[in-house]
Amino acid sequence: MCGRFMLISSSSDIAEQFSVDRTVELERRYNIAPGQEVIGISMSRNDTSREMRGYHWGLVPPWAKDGAIGAGLVNARSETIAEKPAFRNAFKSRRLLIPANGFYEWEKKVGTRIPFLIGMNDDSLFAMAGIWEKWKGPENHVLISCCILTTNSNELTGRIHNRMPVIVKPQHYGDWLAQTGLPENLSREIFKSFPADLMRMREVSPKVNKTDYDKPDCIDGDVTRQVNWMDET
Repeated sequence: MCGRFMLISSSSDIAEQFSVDRTVELERRYNIAPGQEVIGISMSRNDTSREMRGYHWGLVPPWAKDGAIGAGLVNARSETIAEKPAFRNAFKSRRLLIPANGFYEWEKKVGTRIPFLIGMNDDSLFAMAGIWEKWKGPENHVLISCCILTTNSNELTGRIHNRMPVIVKPQHYGDWLAQTGLPENLSREIFKSFPADLMRMREVSPKVNKTDYDKPDCIDGDVTRQVNWMDET
């Protein structure tokens, strides 16, 4: 799964990497949690340009009677997204890219859980696959929400967890953002686990365990506990 991540790249860096026309100002975020706002890249309504905007993390389907359902729809399994009622319509035409510099996963030990930050070898920006929905609640309150797709872990992340976010390669950005259905063979290609040899993970501060704590020292940790894909367990 993906239950926490960070985004510390600037708005201009994101705009450059994702060819975004419309941007928003950003603050560095070291501990983004479900229920909070995340930044997503999607196509404009007329499907002519890419835009950056905020989304509530926790997808609320249009038919939901209560927005609280989003708390349980933070992630969607890529293997079943085309069939699940909560996700299938958004998957057809409301896909987005969620930029990140790393995501967190926890290694379970007896009596404790140790947080690790996982990302690219150079901590560079990457894109997680997402879908979004528009929900109208009481008194015409409108909520734009999203969730992150997951897939099987690669050789690196699999050492501590069996799932990881779907990381979209740059050559597939346009395919994923298109407001049309995806051919099954292309979906399978996008949903493959991201190559482990391009990634690393390292132990970070237990301060990240607190969902309301979002400061730079979240990513402080023991540098000797950095793990690359080729390292022995």
